[in-house]
Amino acid sequence: IWDSQTGQPVGQPLEGHTQEVNSVAYSPDGRYIVSGSWDKTIRIWDSQTGQPVGHPLQGHTREVNSVAYSPDGRYIVSGSHDKTVRVWDSQIHHHINQYLMRNQNLPDFSENSFSYVSSPTNCPCFIDSNSWLCSLDNPSCLILWIPPDPDLRSRLCNRQVITIPADAENPALAVNWDNFVYGKDWTQV
Repeated sequence: IWDSQTGQPVGQPLEGHTQEVNSVAYSPDGRYIVSGSWDKTIRIWDSQTGQPVGHPLQGHTREVNSVAYSPDGRYIVSGSHDKTVRVWDSQIHHHINQYLMRNQNLPDFSENSFSYVSSPTNCPCFIDSNSWLCSLDNPSCLILWIPPDPDLRSRLCNRQVITIPADAENPALAVNWDNFVYGKDWTQV
């Protein structure tokens, strides 16, 4: 990060990509920086601390050429040599971190256990060690059992919202909750 007035570096370089970085952009509020790399990943950084925010966004099968935030900061768009444009949810880690800051007496959820699918009420979720999808708002409430298939899990844990074209490799996976029933009486429906 460079000071535009003095031309001097501000803080330390943001390190984490394993290959060349092709594109960077600030979020509209200036709190985050997004970067895209030849390592096929997109990373989100805290602009004040220089620390990565969550895990890299993965889905592109070739180098990432460009990244940008939507005007409202809700989404990140990326373009790649794999001939796809992908749209990502930029807010998931913010919601998870806010929740964890409010609730200190939770079980130890490793960052790797979080899933970026949404529960019916759009709450952040995680997949527990027994393959149950649970809401962070009530970790003891089991929402849905997900078969422990690595391919299915990796697609559900993907933050992609849209992939263009839709038939590209590693496309976005949406879960339609319109007819989803859960709770004590789900078998009575």
